[in-house]
Amino acid sequence: MKKILKLTLWELTLQARQHIITIVAVITLIYSLAFTYFGELPTKFIILLISTDPTMLGFLFIGVLILFEKGSKTIEAVVVTPIKKSEYLFAKIISLTGIALVASLIMAFTSQKDFNLLVLSVAVLLSSTQFLLIGFIGVSRIQTVNQYIFTFPFLISPLMLPLLNFFEFTDSLLLYIFPFQACLLLFEAAFEPILLWQWIYVLVYLPLSTIGFYFLALKFYDDYLIQN
Repeated sequence: MKKILKLTLWELTLQARQHIITIVAVITLIYSLAFTYFGELPTKFIILLISTDPTMLGFLFIGVLILFEKGSKTIEAVVVTPIKKSEYLFAKIISLTGIALVASLIMAFTSQKDFNLLVLSVAVLLSSTQFLLIGFIGVSRIQTVNQYIFTFPFLISPLMLPLLNFFEFTDSLLLYIFPFQACLLLFEAAFEPILLWQWIYVLVYLPLSTIGFYFLALKFYDDYLIQN
């Protein structure tokens, strides 16, 4: 536990140096000012903006962090240290999820909407963790930032398909296969009621799929990240 704490603090230092914390702070400030200026915005719009912070931004930032580490040969250095791959992953997840949690709560408090603090916090923690793991898996075989920027839309777009259900363009149960559907429902539950079967789906599918992505990320760490 002490090693993970030290690694997490080191990750936060790196993220500050690479201006990730600054970028998140600026985005949070812009959203918060917009919420305050425009007053009562539609709840769906608020949910969409808050949910994209720990999901899409987390997916993007972990990719950038991994590629910086590949470029600076940090990955090779980590492999020869006593740091376990699980500790390496946990430090990144805890640091980036912590940033996402602070940013999301600030946005929620400035949204002028009633919300359930506990449900929103759980939504951020689970959604951020899951998309960081998916991002880690996605970037494992990519070598440069330019490649990542080019492939990012192709990687993230399929994951966002549940937005079709969210905006009621579709009402397809097939989209419930995508983890982002569960993330959106949990964010929605923080602001307005959802059905009982949706609660069961969210509370079973989101943790289980996150555990699945965690073990897949460990496999990709061995098979691709340290092999490249």
